[in-house]
This record gives sequence, structure tokens and C-alpha cells, in this order.
Amino acid sequence: MSVTNSNVDLGYLSKIAATTSTGTFTVKAYLASGYVVTNASDPPSNGSHNLTGLTSPSASSVGAEQFGINLVHNTSPATFGTNPVQVPDSTFSFGAASTGYDTANLYKYVKGDIVASSTKSSGETDYTIAYLFNISSLTPAGQYTFNHTIVVTATY
Repeated sequence: MSVTNSNVDLGYLSKIAATTSTGTFTVKAYLASGYVVTNASDPPSNGSHNLTGLTSPSASSVGAEQFGINLVHNTSPATFGTNPVQVPDSTFSFGAASTGYDTANLYKYVKGDIVASSTKSSGETDYTIAYLFNISSLTPAGQYTFNHTIVVTATY
């Protein structure tokens, strides 16, 4: 596994517009029977308050506090993200976004969820994580940080 885009500065979040960003990572599992990619972090926090992670796939709702991701190309609330890319092609690589993280314009974030996987030995799959941030008028002010840890585990 390698992370190819690991530092994202969102600037200021607004209650009148969603904020989006992306991060990228790559997984290869030649000598395994596949792999799973798991969320291993709490949602973004300002020390005392975690943004509300979406527990089921949900659309962006400006003015409501939301944090979620998916691993596909989206057109709402902006055009961003990319579907998983099989390298060199789908005859050698088999990674896919998991249910709940595989639908355009729907976002979810649950610590411990499997967000991507392959059910067999796989060449390279390039993933783009699409991040969605919305805040409400009740979201505490402050600097929010998020160290998104994803864990890739080979399966046999």
C-alpha cells in the first residue's frame, strides 16, 4: 500500500456551502487471496468535538453537520473523486469500493468499516477518497484536524 496524496488543507468550513477534498492511495496484493481496507480513525475533531460521521450512505445536506467519504466519482455537491482504477487493467487488478462507499453522491463514515477490498490476488488498484464536510450553526468553532488512518490487511 502507498499513500500518494496525504496532506489536505480545507481552509475555512462554511454553514452555507459544503466543502470537499480528495486523498489517494494504492493497493497491490499479488501473493494473497485478496485484501480489505478499513477506516481506523475517528472523524475530524477540534479536540473536544468530533464532526458527525454519517452512519448510513447520505447525500450532502448544507447546514447540517456531516462528515463522510466515498471512493467513487461524484457530481454533488461538486464534481470530485474518481472511481477505482485497475492498473494495468481489470484482467489483472480487482479492487473495489465496499457497499456504502461505492455510490456516487452518497457519503458515509464509520470507524472500523471496510471501505474497499479485493476477493482475490490483485495487481494495483488506485483509489481516490472523496471527503465531504458540512457544518451547522451549532458546530463548535475552532481548528479541526483529521489524521485519516486506513489499514490494509491481506486475506488468505
